[in-house]
Amino acid sequence: MINKKYNFRFTSFLFLALFLFIGTLGCGDDDAAQESDSLQFYLDENADFFQSDELVACAAGGHLMDNSEEVADISMFFYPLDGASNFRYFALEGQDTSDLSNYKEVELDRELLFGGFLQRFLVGKSNTDFWARVSYEVGDSIYYCKAVHVRVNEQPSESLPDNVEIDLTEALAPAFTFQDGSASDNVIYFHVISDADNGNQAISGTYTTEKNWQFYDLSNVVFNVTPNDWNPQLELGGNYNYTLMGVTDDNWVNLIAQRTFTAE
Repeated sequence: MINKKYNFRFTSFLFLALFLFIGTLGCGDDDAAQESDSLQFYLDENADFFQSDELVACAAGGHLMDNSEEVADISMFFYPLDGASNFRYFALEGQDTSDLSNYKEVELDRELLFGGFLQRFLVGKSNTDFWARVSYEVGDSIYYCKAVHVRVNEQPSESLPDNVEIDLTEALAPAFTFQDGSASDNVIYFHVISDADNGNQAISGTYTTEKNWQFYDLSNVVFNVTPNDWNPQLELGGNYNYTLMGVTDDNWVNLIAQRTFTAE
């Protein structure tokens, strides 16, 4: 005959073991679900894709909007290659900015700029500074950017159109010179010329490390994102916009300046 006391203990042990086993499975599922939101999981799931961290991106925000007292939300700007799709935004959870498993996907609205030449994720407000990345696919390739330090509280962006001077001595090759604002850690400057008479469509996009540039002179351009099949030209009497961004080595935009000019 089986001892009833032993049988009770044995049954209790089985229930406890089963409970712990089910609990372990549940924790594993939660961990897997959390991990599946990360940039690293996304890359691992597509290990057969070509992968590159050379996507061009930067963030800006905290500056006063033109002609108002409204403070701009945070935007994550990026340059999409031709044929790009499946755009994603990831924000850092944790301290290790190099560990891609710490970047968790966040669904955000996205907006096209300059006819789609640039795009941006609309991040909104934040009471703390943080790090983020974006990614997209082109065919069987995945591109993601290096870590972007969103410093909207520590060092908000500045909109300083008066810091730009435009020399129209050569009407079809205007020269732009500019100065930094209160921040002095810009390492590169992004210039966009767009057609104000044609829906603000981009005409050219270039980067310099010098605080000057002349359209469409590439002698001091360190990175040219103007598509190869474009033929950047201005027309006499045309109205154009010049957009400038001064960017730090951790991809935060300190300086924003936008000016309109007429080629005459």
